[in-house]
Amino acid sequence: MSTEDTLARAEREAAEAQARLDAARRRAEEEAARADKEDKPSPVPPPEMLTVAQVCEELQISRATWDRMRRSGQGPRARKLPTGALRIRRADLNAWAAQLEEVA
Repeated sequence: MSTEDTLARAEREAAEAQARLDAARRRAEEEAARADKEDKPSPVPPPEMLTVAQVCEELQISRATWDRMRRSGQGPRARKLPTGALRIRRADLNAWAAQLEEVA
């Protein structure tokens, strides 16, 4: 085997080794990125906001009954959006319902 053949073979083997090393680095980086994603806690979802119609449907009451309850301060806490629409958080509705169950 000539010196040129030996040199060419050594260069091929070095290139193959470098390719294997690059592939191993990429896999390690991908695994690290995946582990980072798994370690991070998922973002807290925003609270579920219900419309007055949804609350009335769930409670099986009319809108007029809702309005009377709201005027007398007996209903769940409602928030007014900048658009003027009312929204009720699911947690507030559940807390209000639990409070009613305690009284009953």
